[in-house]
Amino acid sequence: LFILTSKQPDVSLHQFNLCLSWGFCTLITSEPTETREIRHFLDQLRDLLVGSSPLSTDHHDYWTPIPPVTHLEEVGVKFLVSDEKVPLNMTFNRENGVMEIPRTIIEVQTESVYRNLIAYEQCSARHHECRILSYAMIFNHLIKSTKDLDSLIHKQIIYTELSKEDTVSLFNRLCNDTERISFFYSQLTWQVNEYYEKRWLR
Repeated sequence: LFILTSKQPDVSLHQFNLCLSWGFCTLITSEPTETREIRHFLDQLRDLLVGSSPLSTDHHDYWTPIPPVTHLEEVGVKFLVSDEKVPLNMTFNRENGVMEIPRTIIEVQTESVYRNLIAYEQCSARHHECRILSYAMIFNHLIKSTKDLDSLIHKQIIYTELSKEDTVSLFNRLCNDTERISFFYSQLTWQVNEYYEKRWLR
């Protein structure tokens, strides 16, 4: 428990939010992405989670979902854990079929945090920047079964404190009752689907 008293030095909003988010700190960077006025606790938490993730210029309202992990592995796609500290910065190399995904830790409070972030994201002035929702949508399609989850756990891409069944269910319901404004992984999903179709035909 983090308690402020008159004997303590001034604590910035940034530091205070980090303390409030301590159980979620495994998913966030230590500094906000930009210098601007923070309007809400969720505003800064989202900013910390997005980190230095570049603003995509190739996002679209419509996109083609990608197959789950086990289907992609059947055609030669390789999943590797990335050294990238920002969870949202996943990449796909269509030359060698390697998808790199930063490590994600699933804790008891992860779903409620993501749900609040997605809701805030869609209600804020920056509602067109649906990066958290886009991130949830990617995993919603990658993880459709415990076999998909097992593969990512084995590769240390995902660590979960929940049961495997509960973790799969979490990913599959995160996007329920949401309205997508724009999708920030449209180029990545296009490249994955192109690779999948070519390899499948071969």
